[in-house]
Amino acid sequence: MNSGSPPAPRRVTRSAWIALALLVLALLAAIALRTVMQPQHATRLILDQVGRALGLQLTASGTAEYSLRGTPTLTIRNVIAREPGARTALLRADRIHLALPWSTIRQLANGPSDAVVIINRVELDRPIVDVEAMQHWLAHRPPSKAPLPTLTEGMLISDGTILGTGWSLKGLAVDIPMLAATQPFKASTSGRYVSSGLQVPFEVHVALSRPANDARIGVAGQVTIERDTWRMPSQIVLSGDLHTSGDWRLHRAKLAAASSYDSGKTHAPFTMGIAGELHSDNARLALDPAGVVVHGKGAIPDLVARGTVAVSSTLDLRLDGAMPAWPAGWPDLPAPVGTSQSPLAFGIRYAGKPDLSDAIALQLHRDATQFEGRLQLSRFSTWIGAAASGSPIPPLVGRVTAPQLDIAGATLQGVTIDIDDADTQPAAAP
Repeated sequence: MNSGSPPAPRRVTRSAWIALALLVLALLAAIALRTVMQPQHATRLILDQVGRALGLQLTASGTAEYSLRGTPTLTIRNVIAREPGARTALLRADRIHLALPWSTIRQLANGPSDAVVIINRVELDRPIVDVEAMQHWLAHRPPSKAPLPTLTEGMLISDGTILGTGWSLKGLAVDIPMLAATQPFKASTSGRYVSSGLQVPFEVHVALSRPANDARIGVAGQVTIERDTWRMPSQIVLSGDLHTSGDWRLHRAKLAAASSYDSGKTHAPFTMGIAGELHSDNARLALDPAGVVVHGKGAIPDLVARGTVAVSSTLDLRLDGAMPAWPAGWPDLPAPVGTSQSPLAFGIRYAGKPDLSDAIALQLHRDATQFEGRLQLSRFSTWIGAAASGSPIPPLVGRVTAPQLDIAGATLQGVTIDIDDADTQPAAAP
């Protein structure tokens, strides 16, 4: 999703982001523990030194806590990080807690090293990250070659928020039990994506063969797409080969979903499989090319399609495919198009709000009968839910052309029918 910020001239890998963040926290703890005998100056000294190293203004207005018993720990509160002169902070956090062994403190105190940094535990409470401010800062930082740290007791993020332009992630929780470059990686994460009337709560588990480039990844859990008039809960399983050199990509991505479309009295279960190349460019997520197979029940048709899908501040959808048969739960089509055994070919173009509330451009043809026009998903799903008891004419805007149609006992030749649903909005240019 496009945050609206200018693209960064230098790409930062996911591993480098993690390494940078954890090394900053490790440095913070090292300086703090070396100045622990001066508590009245420790926090200010820590933040000044780390801020100069990172080109940031760092403040912590809450109480700082230090402990040297057992595993050394540092806790700071009400932390704010921003670029000098910037109005927007790139990071805020109610609390940052760090625990690391004396061996790591000595290693950091001796200066830069290629050795892997060992950290016991990292915790962040209610962090807020501004995507545009973070991108601006990262674009002016030298590339990081630091090795991935080892977290022996993992990381916990509670009630986090990520703010983009026109979208946000809220209530973000991340639990990483352990992190090591050569070991399989597991994490649990949950939260809610919010954008333009659309909400997507999720709770998923993530597994990597190893936290490195070209690792095999698997994601499984519950994802629900919600809008005022409808919702689509799904149990999903996603897999692929994760490539993170530059903008991340998921090669040979495969998504299987057991879902339902729920709107009013309509409950339409279906299963779906999607395969293709998934990639991210800044905050734009795209599946290109994409292959889609849907097996539906009732109001949801069986279909196969190919095309592209891209999500940023808008949703861009291009699919061409076919339905092998007209769904039994939909109102009947007139003969001969309704009695034909040929697949119903379709083309879909959409460029609009991510919640699919704008009009969809639609092309259909079966044998010599064709339709070209547009529809709105919410109105069309209501018509489908009414099935045979509703109007036989769907809420569409467009034109049907057919060499012959049998309507109300009459056979019409060379038919052209204009359908005009006054409540269907114009479709945006794809």
